[in-house]
Parts: sequence; C-alpha cells; structure tokens
Amino acid sequence: MFNESLLKLPQDVIEIWADNGYGKMVSRRQGDDDPRSPVLTIPNKAKRARGIYYHVTFHDLQASSFLTLLLNSPHFVAEEIAKVRAAKMDTLELINVGNVKPHVLFIREIARSWRRDYQVRSETDIIQEYVAHYYSEAQSEISGIYQAYFKAPIQYGLHDDQKAGDEFATYLIRKVVKAWMGHYPQLEAMNWLTGNVALDEQLTKVTQLIDTKYAAWDQLYRRAVQVYADIMAKQPQRLFYNDMLLGIAVHACSLHALWATISAYRHYQQAEIVHAFLGADEAVRANDEILRLRRDNPSPKCRFLSQRCLFQRGFERDEVTPIAFLSTGLRGWPR
Repeated sequence: MFNESLLKLPQDVIEIWADNGYGKMVSRRQGDDDPRSPVLTIPNKAKRARGIYYHVTFHDLQASSFLTLLLNSPHFVAEEIAKVRAAKMDTLELINVGNVKPHVLFIREIARSWRRDYQVRSETDIIQEYVAHYYSEAQSEISGIYQAYFKAPIQYGLHDDQKAGDEFATYLIRKVVKAWMGHYPQLEAMNWLTGNVALDEQLTKVTQLIDTKYAAWDQLYRRAVQVYADIMAKQPQRLFYNDMLLGIAVHACSLHALWATISAYRHYQQAEIVHAFLGADEAVRANDEILRLRRDNPSPKCRFLSQRCLFQRGFERDEVTPIAFLSTGLRGWPR
C-alpha cells in the first residue's frame, strides 16, 4: 500500500521497515506466500527519516528461533545491519529480542553497530571476542561449539536466511499428529516447505531434510555435554548450560522427536501397531529430555522459573544431575 502511494503520512513520521523475522531485510512470509520484496532499495521519495524493526528472535510457530540462539550467524546479522546503515535506515532501530539472556551474543553485536566506527567482523572474531569476555576457561572449546552451532541448522529453502529454527520440529510434530488423527490427505498449510503434494510425499521430504543435519545436531549435543563437564568453575558452567547446551538440546531432541513421530506414523500405515506405539513413546521421551534439562538447570534462577512451568504439568522430580542424565540419556538414540 505504501509503495503504491496509497498511504499519506506526515512528513515528521519516521518510517519503520521490518525484516522478515529471520534477520533478512525482505518482506515477511505470510503462510505459503513469500514474495521476499526487498526493503533496503525502496526509494525514499518523501525524504523522510527511516528506521527498522529487526528480529534477533522471532515467534511464528513455523521455522523461527525463539527459545534458542538465532541460527543465522552473527556475521550474517552484522552484514545486514551494515546494509541498513548504508541505506540510511538507521534513524531508529527497534530490536525484538523476545527474551534477553539467551540472545546476548546478537544483542551485543547490534549494540556495537551503533558506533560511528563500526566495522563488520568475521564470524570467528565475533564469537571469540564474546567468549573471551564472558568465559574464564575452555575458551577454545566453547568457541568451537558456537561455530559448529551456526553450521548445524537445516537449510529448508534456497535463500541463506531460510534455516530451521527451534520451532521447526515442534511445529511439524503438531502438523503430523493432526493429519494422522484426522486422516487428512496433507499436512495443513505446509506448501511453503514441501510443495502441494500428498501427505506421504510431504513426510518423505521432511524426513530428507531431517537427515541432512540430524547427525550434526547429535554430534554437537555430545560435544556440548563434554565441554560442560570439562568446565570447572560454577559460574561459567552455568552460563554455558543456559547460553548454548540447553539450546543445542532443544534442536537435537525436537528433531529426534519429529523423526520418531514420522516413523511411528509409517508403522501405523503398515498396521504395525506395536512399533507405532513404541515410536510415539520415543518421540515423547525425546521431548521429555528437554523438559528434564530445564528442570535440572544448574542455575537456581533458571531452575526456579522452569519448575514453576513444569509443576503445572504434573512432573515428579527425581534426583538426576544434568550431566548424569545427559550422559545416559543419549545412549538409546537410534540413529
């Protein structure tokens, strides 16, 4: 409407242009419609001041990152913010962080971009500077975990920002269960991911996407568990648990749950009811691992918040330390 001159605005209004929710300054996808209209090249005919509404975290129940660190790298974000400045769209920047603590890496870099002398740094430099500032030990190992994290996501689309965030697997689980229980011919409103094909082909495509990065998340989870165990001081250990280990677990376990759910459905289609039941149980256990990790959080403040949520779901506490549970909980993984 604005580009067609259908909106008349006062001259002293600051125009605020948004990214797509994934850190790219193009129009947001609306369901299956994803025109990716560019923002930074829109002519400023009225010569108004311009700003941005930019997402470090995004909640759209599809493929976005909300609970965990954005999967588009800090270098990607730094470059995009530099383009915003070059386009003179930085009069006012509204940064949506959803929550502060899990996203400090990106918040810190965006804050740096407000300096006159800001220069885009490499991903390695951004990560190493962040780790050196916050961690007193195991800096090389922790930096390696961060760098591997940004290489682990599923690339679900052709564009560099189309990476599967922490909502991807859980969103799809709900879609699979709904189609299964309702005997629907398709996963509802999933053409943006699979195209307009039948349910069986949709699930095949989803499984193929999972297989591209399942091993990477599994291995990263194991590495993160080991790094967590190797950190000796309590404060950096708690920091690593909440800044990185928990986020990796969300991705690894939810992908495991999605794979198991699809496997259960396949068994059901073949009238292998026992295997279908076991697959569904495996999916529940994979998601329960995330809940267990939140409940056993070594940070008292974070653990208190998690316990308030889990109490309502009727979980009973058993005395399992996070590292003991992680070490034993991974052994049963099928892939």
